[in-house]
Parts: sequence; C-alpha cells; structure tokens
Amino acid sequence: MKISELLEKLKRGKRNFRAAGLRGADLGGRDLSWVDLSKADLSNADLRGADLSFAYMREAKIQGANLSGATLNGSVLVMADLHGADLSDVEVDGYTSRWYRVNLQNASLRGARLSKVDLSSANLKDADLSGAVLNKVTLRQAFLNGADLTGTDFLNCNLRKAQLTGVNLNKASLRGSKLYLAKLRKARTQGTILPDGSLADATADLTPFLSALA
Repeated sequence: MKISELLEKLKRGKRNFRAAGLRGADLGGRDLSWVDLSKADLSNADLRGADLSFAYMREAKIQGANLSGATLNGSVLVMADLHGADLSDVEVDGYTSRWYRVNLQNASLRGARLSKVDLSSANLKDADLSGAVLNKVTLRQAFLNGADLTGTDFLNCNLRKAQLTGVNLNKASLRGSKLYLAKLRKARTQGTILPDGSLADATADLTPFLSALA
C-alpha cells in the first residue's frame, strides 16, 4: 500500500488496514490511534513519535521498525513480531495493553515507560531494557534470558516463572515485584534493590524471593 493511499484513507476516517503491506513506510509522528493493523507488514517502518494508542496489531510483522518515542497506550501486540525493533523511550500508560506472546528479541526498550502492560510469555531474549520504568507490568512466564536490565525499575511487577538466566540486574529495582519460581541463574545483582527493599550485592541469595510465599 502506498503511503499517500494510507494517509488519504485515514483522512476519510478509515481505520481498517488489516494485512496491509507497509514495509519500510515512513509514518513517523502520524496519528495511528485506533487503527487495525493486525497481520500488517510494518517491518523496518519509521514509526518514531507516532500515536499508536489503542492500535490493534495482533500478529503484525514489525521487525526492525523504529518506534522510538511512540505512544502505545491501550495497544494490542499479541503475537506480533518486533524482533530487533527500536522501542526506546516509548510511553504506555493509563490503560491495560495486551502484549502477551509478543516477540521482542534483541529489541531496544531503553528508557521506555510501561504501565499495566501484559507481557505474559513474551520473548525478550537479549533485549535492552536498561533505564526503563515498568509499573505493574505482567511478565509471567516471560523469556528474558540475556537481557540488559541495568537500572531498570520493576515496580510491583509480576515476574512469576519468568526466565531471567544471565540477565544484568545491576542497579535495577525489584521493589514490590513477585518472583515466585523465576529462574535467575547467573544473574548480576550488584546494587539491585530486592522486592523487600533491601540492597543486594554481586552474590546476593535470591532464593527467599522465589518461594511460594514470596
């Protein structure tokens, strides 16, 4: 689909772009709120600063796209593929956003601010979430092995049964978060704030926080 065609349809109030071919499209700063982009191909698209509030992008192909600074309040990215995408400084706040089973492997979420996002069973392997702020985010059974979580703030998050092998949690905060049955082998924890508010060192024992009563 040509960008001019898309913009003209948006201007006329059309919101259904299901399975649209928008590979490499320049949509930076555009208002794409409430748009149906399910199964659309947005790989390598420029979506910097775009408003994707309440956008429906289930199973969309968004690999390598640039979404830095985009707004994604209430968005749906269920089973979408954002492998290697740039989501640095994105804002997701105020409404529950459904991102479960999304593929964010090797994606950048540096400095992102996520609130009430459901990332259950998401693939965040080797993703960069350094400096991100996650408030009441669900990461139940998420796969974060090898992720950079340096300075990440997990406030009251659900990390139950999450895979966190080899992650860098240096200077991160897990205050109020649930880690029941999470896998944290070889995790780096220098200066990490633990769920109870205590400060960890590089050899901290996180076993007490992985029990059923934690």
